[in-house]
Amino acid sequence: MVTAAAERSSRPGTPIQPPPSRRVESRRIAYRRDRLLSALNLIMAAALLLALPFALQAGSAFFLPLTAGLTIGMMLVPLQLRLERFMPGVLAATTNIFLCFGVIAIVSYVIVTPALAWLNALPERMYNVRINLDPLIDMFDTVDRSVDRLSEELGVDTATQQEPVMVVDAPRSVYEAATTAAPSALIQTFFALLILLFFLATFTRMRKRLVASTGTEIGGDTADRLLTDVASDTGRYVGVIAAINIVLGIVVTVVFYLIGVETPWMWGGLAALLNFVPYAGPVVFFFLATLGGMATAADPLTGMVPALAYLAINLTEAYIFTPLLLGRRFHVNPLLIMVALSFWGWVWGAVGALLAVPLLIITKSLFERIGGPNVTGFLLDQSTLIRERPLRADRKNET
Repeated sequence: MVTAAAERSSRPGTPIQPPPSRRVESRRIAYRRDRLLSALNLIMAAALLLALPFALQAGSAFFLPLTAGLTIGMMLVPLQLRLERFMPGVLAATTNIFLCFGVIAIVSYVIVTPALAWLNALPERMYNVRINLDPLIDMFDTVDRSVDRLSEELGVDTATQQEPVMVVDAPRSVYEAATTAAPSALIQTFFALLILLFFLATFTRMRKRLVASTGTEIGGDTADRLLTDVASDTGRYVGVIAAINIVLGIVVTVVFYLIGVETPWMWGGLAALLNFVPYAGPVVFFFLATLGGMATAADPLTGMVPALAYLAINLTEAYIFTPLLLGRRFHVNPLLIMVALSFWGWVWGAVGALLAVPLLIITKSLFERIGGPNVTGFLLDQSTLIRERPLRADRKNET
């Protein structure tokens, strides 16, 4: 009597199915192989991530202007695409850069000119700052003397060698500040501007070439949407943040004018500029406002008024208006922001801190579109690094 399995295997063109035990063993071998490959990929990625910051730091003369030019270019892509409707790509890129840096130059002039005058007058006002901070200084002196007495009783040598203090005069004008800058910084700035110009001028052409190089209609559509969405998200985020910071600067200017602070437009512009660096920027401005208040006020309570007024404005902006305007789409974990600020600030200093949030937004948008490795599942769930990508709504409709 011929069984059903033997009858199916005797039919021409029907593949012979292996026994169940062999299929199970093949799946086990494939699973172990995939796990091994995932582990090797994860180890190589970890080694690359550990070596990357040192390579970026050592090659900052090349990587910093390159990254700055491309990052700023991604922010300006939406405006570039609008300008290209009325003019050629190179002319649109030149106009885009002039508009952007014209606004930056005006804001910098409004901030830097009175700031240099304020710095030059600061040594004369330090006496007033010391008078206002005398109670706090006396408290620290008392603590310091107590520590010294305790160290002497314990037999610890507290003698320290005093190093000579170098006094550096602040620049007296914007021209002097620019001419005294390091030549390498000027060269890097020029390199970044060239990269920005060529990136904006050739963005449309590069996008078309990338779409054509995919070879399939679905791949081309995905590449086009990827570039458009990342540029749109970055530009929209930076645009909303810039609008919020401009309004914040105007409010700080008006409030500081009403409470009698000198050069309130300088403080408003500085508040708007520092607010581009989340968390760290407002903290720096708070201490600067405290120093400025103590330098001109007659008593400590009056000197704290500007800093406290800014604190109230910043808390209202950070916890009410910014989440309301950005919404959940651009919500970024504060821990990720602090890690990005620490990382890029360590690698490239103040410029890296300014680029940290835009780079984080670009990375977040890329991972949302192309997906990322399933590291958590690999470590905790005994799976591989492959993560299934969910179908988008428009693809479901097409299928």
